[in-house]
Amino acid sequence: MRLPQRAAAQSALASHVTIGNTSIQPNLSPFFQAYFQARQIYDTLIETDAEGNLLPGLAVEWNRVEPNLLEMRLRDDVFFSNGERFTSASVAYTMNHLLTVGMQNFGAYQIPLTDLNLLPLFSPTGQMVAPPLFTNESIEIIDDTHLLIRTTRPDPTLEKRLSRLFILSEQYMTESNGDLVNGAVGTGYFRVVGWSPGERIELETWEGNWRGSYPIQSATYTVVGDLRTALQAGDIDIAQSVPPDVARALVDSGEFSVTSKPALSTEIVRFFPQNNEALRDVRVRRALNLAVNKEEYNEFIRAGFGVPTTGQLMQPGMNGYNEELEAFPYDPEEAMRLLREAGYENLELSLGAPNTVRTDAEAVAAYLEGVGIRMRVETADTGTIIMQMLTGTNYDMILA
Repeated sequence: MRLPQRAAAQSALASHVTIGNTSIQPNLSPFFQAYFQARQIYDTLIETDAEGNLLPGLAVEWNRVEPNLLEMRLRDDVFFSNGERFTSASVAYTMNHLLTVGMQNFGAYQIPLTDLNLLPLFSPTGQMVAPPLFTNESIEIIDDTHLLIRTTRPDPTLEKRLSRLFILSEQYMTESNGDLVNGAVGTGYFRVVGWSPGERIELETWEGNWRGSYPIQSATYTVVGDLRTALQAGDIDIAQSVPPDVARALVDSGEFSVTSKPALSTEIVRFFPQNNEALRDVRVRRALNLAVNKEEYNEFIRAGFGVPTTGQLMQPGMNGYNEELEAFPYDPEEAMRLLREAGYENLELSLGAPNTVRTDAEAVAAYLEGVGIRMRVETADTGTIIMQMLTGTNYDMILA
């Protein structure tokens, strides 16, 4: 970043894409930009550090009384920016609101509801194999700073899930009739002082914040057309979630410093065997993995800012990460042998992807064409692709 000559207390923070919705819906938006912005306004019961370790947040301690019963003790010195006191009732309200609104808008909120495990689990044949993790009776209030969370079944990742649950102000939600388009009230460092939905959010720190002072007194999230131009002009001080090619150009310019660290997200190609029987054959699926040079892909498509996976969705710091697994090597000869053995030397596949990663999809397609597969790449807006991944698609594969 390069800080222009302006008041040290003022900072402008820019996102390089327009948020897909026009509100900071703190728990139900599938867009990571909304999560970053909500993080400045709201707090969670439990927090995590860069390595994924659990840390106290609004909760000071927690204990598994039983496999499906979590006891929590809360801070007693926390207020929302509207003056409302944070208590166990705030947690119960947030959970019940999430369940009610989420279920009323099931399709739009399917991703975050799945992430928080608020949906039933279904088998590939459509049978429910487990109920939702939470119900409206999940929160039992002992007193203002003491509560129990009872789940319908044991969940070893419950604490991690709670680290993504932003706590809402019941008073604000009641008075505003649940308006998260024109305002937001949380317990975080910042409070909202100006808002133009989808364009600009103005924040300032407030004295009642339980964490104490913060080095930045005010901040503005704004949408800009070209990050590099905006940085060079001094229109913004910081750019976050910078695309790899732009980040590389900023580094190469010598004018800016770029901080990079692995994000807890993974770019994957998901197979849909129900649309193409070839993908039901493990030899074909293995061939597709062997056909892509992931190191080269990272260097030229992700500008060296990515970290190739080790044959799994999880990354270090995530629950379920297995450090003993090894990545598929790049072996196009073996890929072609497996395709011949499986009887799919003339395989045709379709690959769908969001418009924002068309270059990524075309690169993957080029690798697969290199082992004799005829590819068709199609792109659509991100929301459409995400919903197709969850509810059904005509593509054989989707990159996201």
